[in-house]
Amino acid sequence: MNHNSVSFPAADFWQKALYSFFAVILFTNAVLSEDKMLPPEFARIFSQKKLVVAMLAVDQPPYFMKDSHGKLIGLDVELATEIANVLGVELELKRTASTFDEVVQQVARKEADIAVSDLSRTRKRGLNVLFSRPYLRLKQALLLNRLKSKNEESTDWLNSSNKKIGVLEGSSYVDFAKMAFPEASVQTYNLWDSAAFAVINGRIDAALMDDNEVITWTKLHPEALLYAQVRVLPDKEDNISVITHWQDHHLHEWINLHIDLLESEGRLEQLKKKYFVHKKNK
Repeated sequence: MNHNSVSFPAADFWQKALYSFFAVILFTNAVLSEDKMLPPEFARIFSQKKLVVAMLAVDQPPYFMKDSHGKLIGLDVELATEIANVLGVELELKRTASTFDEVVQQVARKEADIAVSDLSRTRKRGLNVLFSRPYLRLKQALLLNRLKSKNEESTDWLNSSNKKIGVLEGSSYVDFAKMAFPEASVQTYNLWDSAAFAVINGRIDAALMDDNEVITWTKLHPEALLYAQVRVLPDKEDNISVITHWQDHHLHEWINLHIDLLESEGRLEQLKKKYFVHKKNK
């Protein structure tokens, strides 16, 4: 009998099992090591398997609104969805904030990973959150009462203590109005419609909002142009950005990269054409 040809099947089995065991251990350690190399904000998002996005509770066309079937659509909805899809996680929209400022605070308090909610860049908000590169560039615009404005080319007449300017409560336009017209009385309204109709009825002299909102409103209410006029302020920008927590620097830079790529691919232009009723000069 040739002893050199004797085999030990049991030994082979346990040897293979041992190799398999160590292979699993090595693979698991590699995955864990990779997770440890991830910035903490990405580790958090991948661990929870979802991206929590703060968005205003009240619909704000064309950014977020329901279609005829009750489905949530809009430029910001698609942008948030694409960010979650690229990250490979579920999208969870947190729509509990009643004002834009509250949306910002939800990210500042780490109640949401990011905010995509028609949010303007302001110095005050920038104290405790980070703004991405703008994905939309708007202009500020005034809806002026025709009788009160007397067709004046300049808007300097509004900067007076006896003039009233309406803005949306809890929005960036509270600060924008105070900066542009520091002497005027700034009146806040919980709905843009309310501010616009206050101009028509002569209760205030003007209302300040972004050009898309003002022009869209006049298209929906063409009779209003008998009593009011639109004045776009070419030197007053309103840049719209995604917001991240001030500590989430890697997520902030990744969002910037994503926006840059969407712009170079023409995707941002597609979204603007899909949802905006008039062409923007941005």
